[in-house]
Amino acid sequence: NLIFLLASALTLADAFSGEATGIQSFIVEYAQPVLQNTSGIAFIVVCVLIVTVVTQVCNNAATATIFTPIILVIMAALGDVGVKTQVIMLMLIQGCAVATLLPSGGASAALLHGNKTWMTSTPLLYALCALMLVINLFTLFVIGIPLSNVLPM
Repeated sequence: NLIFLLASALTLADAFSGEATGIQSFIVEYAQPVLQNTSGIAFIVVCVLIVTVVTQVCNNAATATIFTPIILVIMAALGDVGVKTQVIMLMLIQGCAVATLLPSGGASAALLHGNKTWMTSTPLLYALCALMLVINLFTLFVIGIPLSNVLPM
């Protein structure tokens, strides 16, 4: 199933990045007025939060494959948002990597939720996964963004 999911995600990503489909111009047309006056930090926060929420219910690899070209198209349309492209992409990938809240997030999440010998209490499992998600987002926003302005890329 994962192979078919990734194959369809790659096809969708190719469609998003292709000029002939018109999806790029559609995304730019509607995203640019909304995001034009936002700061680079707000852009990162919004993108990472959207990807993190989506990846909780969809496979993390497919989410990263679909959202990467969309974010790149929006960044190209906005021009310089004050944050390096590599930083935004790394944060998006990290946001996709913590898909453990629901079993549909990825293989590690399915293993975590499927094995009842590790964690016998389902509410505790959801609480710990939510805590890990909050810690990861805190680390990304409070440590990752300031550190990205200091480190050369």
